[in-house]
Amino acid sequence: CRTLNMAAFDSLRYEYGSQPQQFMRVINTTNQRSSNKAVQAVALVFHGGYWKEKYTVDSAGLGDMPAYLLECGYVVIMAEYRRTGQPGGGWPGTFQDASNALQAIPKAVTKAGLIFTETTSVTVFGHSAGGTLALWCTGAAYKQKDQIAILPNLVVAISPVTDFVEGARQGLSDDGNAIQNFMGGTPEELGDDYRKASPINSLPLPVSALIVCGLKDTDVPFVHIQPYIEEALSKALSETRIESMIEEKADHFSLVQKSGSLPKIMQKVLEITGFETAKGSYTGLQREDILLELKQNKGVLLSKPAIVYRPSYAGRNIIAPNSEFSEEKVDSRGYLPVEWWIMSKTSALNDIIDPAEGLTMLQIQGKDITFRDAVILAGDALVGTYQDDFPLTKILDIGGHPSSTSLDSGPEIPPIPCHVHAGDVICGQCQGPGKLEAYFFPPVDIHPYNLDLDGKVKTRLGLRPTTSEKEVIRCLKCGFAIDDSMYTLLNEFHIRPNTNWTIPTHVIHAPGPWPTFEIQFPQDDYNLLAWKLGSRAKSEEEASELKKTYQLRGLADETELFKQTINMERNTDTQFEDHWFRDCQKHPLDSGTWGRLIRLFHYNFYGEGLEIVPGGKYTRPATEKPYAGIVWSGKGTIERHELDVDDMSKREFLVAPGHDATFVNTGDGLLLIYTAFPIISFDSPQPKIV
Repeated sequence: CRTLNMAAFDSLRYEYGSQPQQFMRVINTTNQRSSNKAVQAVALVFHGGYWKEKYTVDSAGLGDMPAYLLECGYVVIMAEYRRTGQPGGGWPGTFQDASNALQAIPKAVTKAGLIFTETTSVTVFGHSAGGTLALWCTGAAYKQKDQIAILPNLVVAISPVTDFVEGARQGLSDDGNAIQNFMGGTPEELGDDYRKASPINSLPLPVSALIVCGLKDTDVPFVHIQPYIEEALSKALSETRIESMIEEKADHFSLVQKSGSLPKIMQKVLEITGFETAKGSYTGLQREDILLELKQNKGVLLSKPAIVYRPSYAGRNIIAPNSEFSEEKVDSRGYLPVEWWIMSKTSALNDIIDPAEGLTMLQIQGKDITFRDAVILAGDALVGTYQDDFPLTKILDIGGHPSSTSLDSGPEIPPIPCHVHAGDVICGQCQGPGKLEAYFFPPVDIHPYNLDLDGKVKTRLGLRPTTSEKEVIRCLKCGFAIDDSMYTLLNEFHIRPNTNWTIPTHVIHAPGPWPTFEIQFPQDDYNLLAWKLGSRAKSEEEASELKKTYQLRGLADETELFKQTINMERNTDTQFEDHWFRDCQKHPLDSGTWGRLIRLFHYNFYGEGLEIVPGGKYTRPATEKPYAGIVWSGKGTIERHELDVDDMSKREFLVAPGHDATFVNTGDGLLLIYTAFPIISFDSPQPKIV
């Protein structure tokens, strides 16, 4: 399972009881502690796992939820509790722990050096069996007149078990008897206890609630939760707001993934609680401010680039000084600034997390706001109906100094290490669908790059057709941070400017050291299959730690890694190049005395490349689709904004739906503009030859 790296946050363990399992972990960003202000919002999180002893606060499948809550501005409290088989665990002790954890929030927050006040908003989140605890501690505990110091503003129950009698009858859990084990008997033997434990018998809820379920959830199926939703709505108190969210394509774990339903859930949470409770009112900005900014600027907004640091590769000093892992160039984590994320709502999931890393910043009426938060406030105006379809687009500054390798070709500037995108690893399983992505290679023999790379850089994509499963597994087991053997199994292609590759999920790739315009599904999952080309671990212990952190990432071993992440048929396709490579110059979309327009990406993605000659002007007509763009070379204007490749504050923009955009080249050379549009489809692409 993914866990938060505590080095990125202030954290504190608070014991709300005397038993080893009765503790909470208070996690907050360092700026909250240093601000000396009252905490705006607290999120109490209960993990799931059918209350089984083996599933802990660190190993249960909470996915991206804790990190995402931190990004949204919450102080996060992750609660542990006694579970089935532990002293005091099971009914009713586990539920009492949940109630006690809720009431301990003020003391836990205060001990963490933060300020809890009467205005601090409290939201209780729970996933799976944790969702049951969230409902019970805000409903049943209140009704049974337990000592109440804290009543939450909202409870968010994601795939909760809501009726213990029906759940036992339905055989919920992998072994079919988790409820009976938790209760200490069957419904026939303990009918009264079963009724007391069931959230459906504690309605109406005294607080507002959001009940979330997925129609593809087989762990806690919709048919189990549906009666609770219907009854909760029918019995709702006038002062509360009860809502349900039924996700058609979601399974049990995708509900708590950023690549799944989590962003939509959080958007609804912030809507119910009020934006000011979770984000400090976005520094005072409101929806009307964004609408006014759009009107004043004819639907075009400039943004501050989001620079992302990585531990696994160096660059060519294009977006920042990043050509080597030297003390002067790395950040406090030892990472280099090698990626520029364009109009991004996605946070980077490095091993050591910076909650704000990867989030694009807009300036609205003189105040900063992340693009993600702006979309929450005014998504219809900014991106129309494409809030869930907006891609993650990047500039990858791949480079560094030549390294000696064990390959026959000699020293080489390292690519991004061999890796694959198969989905987040949660509780030892890859939760697909994985990340589809595509690359466009822009020209670099122009200002400000002035690089002579044409025909001199190779990229490694897919496996050689004759590669066997045994060879791949051998390299996974024996080669990571030890040698470069995995790289020898990949196809090699020379990079040419104005060309495009699409990389399907589960395909091994090591993108070559050419500055690259990348588009992808809006997620950040990966498994490295090899370490940096030419780099070696200093010891067996270091190699083992690197393998655990970057290669396995929660999977049991290399065989499981192979089974769950690598599709041999896609990788060894004898027509790999014919299927996935395109020359973007062959079929321009438009051309004239002003220049030309080309398509940058294919299959599931769409983007355009504008090449405007000096003095030329091109107007892209309005559509219902928004698009993000960057200046790759030259100077010019877009509506009332200046564009300048030499000024990072004038290089990135968003064009909102329904707005024309007129580009004018005011410089002496070509004005090159690259844009990315909403994702066409999230389905797996079918290979075709053009």
